[in-house]
Amino acid sequence: MDQKSTITTAILSSFGKLNFPKYEITRTNKMFISRESVINYVNAMEIEFKADTKSMYLNASDLKGWRSVLDMCLPLVYFWANLIKADFSEMPAVYPFDSSSYSKSFYADMGLDSFKDLNYKDLTPSSIVEPTKISKINSSETITSFVNSNENKIDPMLEFSDSDRKFKRYQRRFTAGWVLTRIAEKCSRAFQALNMYKEEEIILRSLLNQKNFRSGRRGKWYRRIALIQMNYLLPDKPSSSNLQLINTTNSISTPKMLKKKVFKSKNPLIKRDTLMLPDNQNDFTNTSSSEFIKTEVSTNDQDTEIDSDSCDLSIAGSDPESEDYQHNHNYLNALFKCRNDCLSAILDPSLSIFDLIHIDKRLKNIDNKLEIPENLRVSLSKSKLNEATEITIQGIRISSELRNKGESLRLVWEDNEGGACSVEQVALGYYVDKSGYTGVHSESSIVTTLFGLLFWDIIFYPVDGVFDTEFQTHPLDMHTDAFYINRKEMIDQRIMDIRNGDCIEFINIVYEREYIRQTSCIGINWDYSGSDLTDLANCLGQNGLAEIMYYLAIDYRGHASGVPDLW
Repeated sequence: MDQKSTITTAILSSFGKLNFPKYEITRTNKMFISRESVINYVNAMEIEFKADTKSMYLNASDLKGWRSVLDMCLPLVYFWANLIKADFSEMPAVYPFDSSSYSKSFYADMGLDSFKDLNYKDLTPSSIVEPTKISKINSSETITSFVNSNENKIDPMLEFSDSDRKFKRYQRRFTAGWVLTRIAEKCSRAFQALNMYKEEEIILRSLLNQKNFRSGRRGKWYRRIALIQMNYLLPDKPSSSNLQLINTTNSISTPKMLKKKVFKSKNPLIKRDTLMLPDNQNDFTNTSSSEFIKTEVSTNDQDTEIDSDSCDLSIAGSDPESEDYQHNHNYLNALFKCRNDCLSAILDPSLSIFDLIHIDKRLKNIDNKLEIPENLRVSLSKSKLNEATEITIQGIRISSELRNKGESLRLVWEDNEGGACSVEQVALGYYVDKSGYTGVHSESSIVTTLFGLLFWDIIFYPVDGVFDTEFQTHPLDMHTDAFYINRKEMIDQRIMDIRNGDCIEFINIVYEREYIRQTSCIGINWDYSGSDLTDLANCLGQNGLAEIMYYLAIDYRGHASGVPDLW
């Protein structure tokens, strides 16, 4: 919010023209642990801004423009790879470039001594050509300035530990490491535009191998890497007459990560989509069902990597030394590599159900290509939806000459009273007149209004650093995965309350209290009456409403759009 709008908001609030929720200010001075952290963050933001400015209006066919974006981003991506200990050994130095200016800008006030601690004095072409020779980062103080964590007893690059959770998830957005991760994503986009898919895969795999930054993007990374492997990196399909996959119980085994594990869910919505495992594994004979919830792996053992040698291959009538044999072998290995990536995605608790549906479709396609037997496949078990009833609604379209001057171009249909209306209102009128329904054309606004009323006390619960001023309509972490993580117990309990039928009381209490003030709150539209909201809640049912509210709670930005127009 700029200074002018802040002053305007303060004046309107003082006159009672604009009312904000009542909450506790939780401003914090612990956002950055040092001046060095601020400098690193600002310098990274400046470089990202230049890259965004350069790439914002680039067409996919503008190879010269994307090459300049790559030249700008790639030096810092190599530094980022060194920071997170990513393997760039297969990344060729395609373009020569001089990175001294970037190094000088990025470390302007960092200090030469701390720079030398990285054993990475400059991002020179020679160091990029042989990145594996770069020494590991050995200065915990320097690492701390990039991840902005004041916990030095653990490696900040590892998955979060209990002590590291003290540093709130959303605050990692204000770190140089977070910005460098966004720059790495920009670099992968440049590789995509330049048709350099192998290099793009290396970047995406490095993004997936780190778990500290931008975990909400992991689903998109998995989907993209699977697409690259199947559409661009997969060798040509060999002749079926020369290819034979041995389909025996012992030859195709369940990956190790799926064996000897019990899948449990801490999600209160225990009837969500489940993971179907192969039904012939003795490891699950003591369980009551072959269905296991996907969202979290509960085990005391260390996670075992998925076994890439998931099956025995036999190339019929081929010499192992022949070119045909090698080609067929490479084809099958590529398919199994993509299959294992899909299995890793299904086991990743950070993926949304929408990403999982895409991954599940990809996995089924791969299993079909490999002719994996049905009893050895892993897939999501989803409730089969009934076919929707198709209804054809006829309306009268208004000629452009008959419209009143200044009317919206969308108002091209005639309503029951002869006036102009939108196509959604025509459909709504059909259901009102023919079936006696009551409805609204609201898109997502009525659903987000229900969410705001049902979760009002949770949205404005005091969490360190999320309420900086008295003029906020939502906490600062509302659009991040930290919103759910920081309030998990309260949200889960509220979901259970809704499922138990207590939602109407929550809606009425908050609506009656805040409607008089017309309080500004994210997602809430006070044009809806209390009866409209309670009627919709009753129509959705306890389980349906709980399901919708849960998805808004875990990812408000991602799930607050794309809903039906009519309710």
